[in-house]
Amino acid sequence: MSYFDLKRFSRVCKRFHQLEQNPHLDSRLCRRGCTGFKQRPRVHECRKGQRVRFHPVLHLTWLSRPDLQEAEILVFSTTGKTATEAEGADDDGSSEASDADDGVRNYHPLDLPVGAEYATSPPCSQLVFVAGWNPVIADSRGVKVRSVIEAVTSMWASPASEEAKMMALDSRGDPADFAPEGVDPKEVNAASEKMWNEIDEMSMWDTLGDCTFWAGMRSARCIEDGKVALQPNEFD
Repeated sequence: MSYFDLKRFSRVCKRFHQLEQNPHLDSRLCRRGCTGFKQRPRVHECRKGQRVRFHPVLHLTWLSRPDLQEAEILVFSTTGKTATEAEGADDDGSSEASDADDGVRNYHPLDLPVGAEYATSPPCSQLVFVAGWNPVIADSRGVKVRSVIEAVTSMWASPASEEAKMMALDSRGDPADFAPEGVDPKEVNAASEKMWNEIDEMSMWDTLGDCTFWAGMRSARCIEDGKVALQPNEFD
């Protein structure tokens, strides 16, 4: 059974919920023990070369946005599978419905218990998000879903790196370099100054241009003991 299957299973009745808390399911549910069972003395981190799975909620959450409120799961009524998966991630059965007329629901992982679950299985103490400037999230107790979402959105909202600004300058060009003859120099200077101000104020998210559509996670690889590289698919 998948993560979402187990979550739906646990909501059928109290007995099923108790079964879902069995420690043997900890790995599949990206957690470290739970109510009613002894917690393990320490996190058993992943080892280099070991197979690692990323949390399925990270696959569904829009991690190509600079605002935590936009780091959400969008569920459309016409896509039954996605809607079912999102409901499985919601332990307490709550959801925020919006845009009811077009059948869209928004789920915010940070408002749900899933935020406290491990970002990978087995857990890792360091996680590199392979996009932007490759932010590293560290937690000796195991990197959590919440930490990844917060770190990635913060990275997109931060000022663009000098390298990214230079790339933007190369792609756009300075108006002063290709202004046709006869154009008022004041207009050229104004256009050039405006462009430089825009580049100077760029955020990491601005460097994505029109390619901001979240296409899910591609892979999770353990590159060192306790350290995982989490790579998303290319943004559309």
